[in-house]
Amino acid sequence: MSWLVTGGAGYIGSHVVQAFLDAGITPVVIDDLSSGHADFVPKGVVFVQGTILDTDLVTRTLTENACEGVVHLAGFKYAGVSVSRPLHTYDQNVTGTVSLLRAMQSVGVHNYVFSSSASVYGTPDVDQVTEQTPTAPESPYGQTKLIGEWLAGDIAKVDPQWRYTNLRYFNVVGSGSDALYDTSPHNLFPIVFDALLAGRTPKIFGDDYPTPDGTCHVGDRPGHRCRFHSGDRGPATGRSCPDRRQRRRGGTRHRLEDALHPGRDGLLGLERSAGSPVLNSAVLDSAVLNSQF
Repeated sequence: MSWLVTGGAGYIGSHVVQAFLDAGITPVVIDDLSSGHADFVPKGVVFVQGTILDTDLVTRTLTENACEGVVHLAGFKYAGVSVSRPLHTYDQNVTGTVSLLRAMQSVGVHNYVFSSSASVYGTPDVDQVTEQTPTAPESPYGQTKLIGEWLAGDIAKVDPQWRYTNLRYFNVVGSGSDALYDTSPHNLFPIVFDALLAGRTPKIFGDDYPTPDGTCHVGDRPGHRCRFHSGDRGPATGRSCPDRRQRRRGGTRHRLEDALHPGRDGLLGLERSAGSPVLNSAVLDSAVLNSQF
């Protein structure tokens, strides 16, 4: 079994690739390395450096490697930055997804896992979200992810062989190994540790969110290995940036003090779930993949 992993040289993608290898599934990676790292791709794994906007390249990659499905992780993922770069975000996340789906349809690949986002909810008017909670994205990034879900759903209406799932991530943290880690300049853990190593105080943007302490809450699960399956749910109570930072105090000699700044556009105040699975980490469970596809 061979599966294409778009964005497979990135933080989440590299974990999916490793999980496939561990499960005896052959991964094939395509990544333009705009935010990924070539050395995240294990030796022996087919790696195609290029963009999913190149439909011909994706088509050849699917055909030459006899791919049976695609895990689509490639895209521009920065919600806050998407506010100032909307056209770039739509180009990468919508036009790129259309290109990928067109390539899949042209060669008869019908199995598809789409990396969506909890940002499709916007700021919900409920304390906990489920899959039935109305979607109302508040950033170009969130809008592109919702469009990506629509695209997959629309294909299912006309292609009886089409099998797909959308994964609405919350905040992903942790590493499956020392060799694979988060290098994003916009994610919480890299920001905190980079600031500490440089002798700076980590910044918290906004203290007027509708949360217990006013700061942006995250619904991630700390730890090294969580899985994309129905057994993994978010915590009953979301954790805030100060709470996350407080938990880091036990493992660092650096002082972690509050440094509040005005909130940023495109970032949400509440991200936690109940009732439905929260797909909030970076390892795809092969048993679930096999059962679903």
